[in-house]
Amino acid sequence: EKIMGSSAGGTSQVAAQRLFALLEARYGGLSRLLESGPRAEIITRDDGLLRPTDLARLATHEATALHVRNYYDKTAAQQLGKLLAAQAEAGLGRNWKVSTSRGLESSDVATLGAHLPFNVASSTGNQEDVDAYFDGAWKEFHDRRVSGGDHSTPQLW
Repeated sequence: EKIMGSSAGGTSQVAAQRLFALLEARYGGLSRLLESGPRAEIITRDDGLLRPTDLARLATHEATALHVRNYYDKTAAQQLGKLLAAQAEAGLGRNWKVSTSRGLESSDVATLGAHLPFNVASSTGNQEDVDAYFDGAWKEFHDRRVSGGDHSTPQLW
């Protein structure tokens, strides 16, 4: 398999596949570590409705994932993506610090908004920082919804 010259996503995928193949070859039986049965279910809804019972199952680890097709209008999602990308390209984003064994380090990810990312806020050990994160996230959701202007466009928040 050619790694050089492939996309970063392709390289990561090949690396992950090789890692798991090596672990399986050395230690074997990795499949028994994977959840099976109802807790491994991916709840899929085709009607665009997000149900509280599905969220409760997901939050209590009674399901692995929740996929609600057509939950958010495709055109509106594309418009939102373009808006957020434009804001990041305009320099409105800040570096998203990641937690490592050496503490918080710079990453190749930018974050938009006035509040700290959750991992940064929670890493301080200060409840006030965590509270400020949730207050800031709520305010940003509200501000983005209101500034959108076109209330016929579905919003995630």
